[in-house]
Amino acid sequence: MATVGTSSSQGIFSGSFGAIQTVALHGSTAPAGGMYLNFNNPVINGSGQLAFRALVDGGAMSSGAIQGIYSGMVGSIQAVAYEGSVAPTGANYGAFTTMSLPLYNPVLNAQGAVAFNGTLSFGATEGIFARTTGAVQTVALANASTGVNFFDLDTPVLNSTGQVAFRAVVGGSGAKGVFVGTTSSIQSVAQSGTTSPNGGTFTDFASPGINGQGRVVFTATMSGSSTSGIFSGSSTSLATVALSSSPAPSGGNYSSFSFPVINNANQVAYRATLTGTTSTEGIFVGLPGSIQAVALRNTPAPGGGSFNALGSPVLNGIGQVAFTASLTGAGNNDFGLYAGMPGSIVRVVGKGDIIDVDPGVGIDMRTVLNIGFLNGGAIASGGADGREIRFTDFGTIAYTLTFTDGSSGVFTSVIPVPEPINIGFIGAGCVAMMCWLRQRKACRTRRCSRPGPPHRFWAFIASRGGPGC
Repeated sequence: MATVGTSSSQGIFSGSFGAIQTVALHGSTAPAGGMYLNFNNPVINGSGQLAFRALVDGGAMSSGAIQGIYSGMVGSIQAVAYEGSVAPTGANYGAFTTMSLPLYNPVLNAQGAVAFNGTLSFGATEGIFARTTGAVQTVALANASTGVNFFDLDTPVLNSTGQVAFRAVVGGSGAKGVFVGTTSSIQSVAQSGTTSPNGGTFTDFASPGINGQGRVVFTATMSGSSTSGIFSGSSTSLATVALSSSPAPSGGNYSSFSFPVINNANQVAYRATLTGTTSTEGIFVGLPGSIQAVALRNTPAPGGGSFNALGSPVLNGIGQVAFTASLTGAGNNDFGLYAGMPGSIVRVVGKGDIIDVDPGVGIDMRTVLNIGFLNGGAIASGGADGREIRFTDFGTIAYTLTFTDGSSGVFTSVIPVPEPINIGFIGAGCVAMMCWLRQRKACRTRRCSRPGPPHRFWAFIASRGGPGC
């Protein structure tokens, strides 16, 4: 988000190839007053609406710097909530970050609805709030004097119908649980002390994901022979996705799990550690009861080397996953970005690749030093939960590249969809493969002459060349 050739040191920008627009700049006036000072990483939906948390010079609102939640389209950003403004409870909002959860960033759904955490000046100490239509409403409160009293509210997720899901502790009983619902009706999906689908007893949970049908996915710890597992379902029906100490599709047994993600087809993707096999880690995807291995540590990676440490997977709506991985046996080119489906994973780009960054007929070759995919500390997304997503349902993947000369930029690639899956966008002929080989280990820009998928990617830079560029 850095800027060059301007007095503004930071900004948020949005748009398509050749049509990037400024959303907000350091030093510019923020909605509701004050000047922007810095920003968190924004989230964007398919219509180009954005949401982000920012620090602003309070101006007339405050003598010091304050935080705010902002959302809207380019040119019409609005303040959703900011420190000192009145929350639905009647108290004033405090900070939107805390020491325990510094990543209190907003989530944004396909309709532009926003959900976020905020602290409060009196009464309830903290809450989850959502603006789905009209004014901001309360979803859940911590230390509330009336209604359900929650503690330890995690960052929420938000689907396209305005349903919010979150992990919390229930006051009084102390039960830990996963909850889902709207601002007017929150229901329990699972709570500690209740029986899990595999027969054990739930003891604790991690933050859930959610899809457009209101189906949630989460990891949980349990008493019994399986001490942890991944589950998906609703308040009326839960299914087991994977259990520790049970066989993994690739061989060996599951040991532990990362945060799982779920898409609108109810497919779940996750990273797991394994025992009893030379592949001690893997990425998996599929429907409950039909999970497949995507990538395994100590197995050959497309383009050379073998997978080593695997990053958390992102999942799009057609079942493609994307992830970063470190490599062994690849010399200094020991890191890459990979994407695809089980059995058809491709290498998108890797350390050491030589990329032509000139978008026109010129040539400007630069060598990749590092690849950014998920922001540090961010939980991955299944594309339907309001979190930051870098992988569209049309196979377009966005990432950052840093080059050996110190320059960096944002790039996109389109991942081929194998048969029998077929999408009109792919079949239109714009993307037959990720890019073409200009010379050995050198790819260049390919420009698309028509609009791209819902996130409006008009052009992309990608890597190919045999199994990988």
